Amino acid sequence: MTLLTGVLLLVVAIGIGARPGWGSLLLRRPWLALRTMGAMYVGMPAFVLLLVWILPLQRPVSAALLSLAISPVLPPWGRKAAVVGGRSNDIIGLQLLSSGIALLVIPLMLWLVEHLFSIQTTLDPLAVELVLLVTVAAPLALGMGTARWAPQAAPRRLPLLTG
Repeated sequence: MTLLTGVLLLVVAIGIGARPGWGSLLLRRPWLALRTMGAMYVGMPAFVLLLVWILPLQRPVSAALLSLAISPVLPPWGRKAAVVGGRSNDIIGLQLLSSGIALLVIPLMLWLVEHLFSIQTTLDPLAVELVLLVTVAAPLALGMGTARWAPQAAPRRLPLLTG
């Protein structure tokens, strides 16, 4: 429960730190957005799929690795982006974009994993959608809403949430 609360607060903090327009990365920098989403949702799963076909892994391990390969990443990289030559708004824009795309892609990927490995998972695609909405979309919206409608409160809350 503590871990879940920490993740939710981190997502709220990212939402508070986001600025209007950062979510429109696909429109502002389409090549960056397409390359990144291609790497996340095509390149990485294809690489992991190749590995699980080559290595003698048990089917549940292979399915778990593929599931991890398609999960949207939510690291607190906004402030660390400058260290690697990126910009905070691009990192958050990519996170917003990948979270939205994950809502569409993950159920498809779960279906592919089930059919490629003949593993019947207990994961219902709608349940996965609900988890993504509750753990990513809602906290991001809450943080962005706080920054928008209570801007005087948002900067004071951000250090509390990011530690």
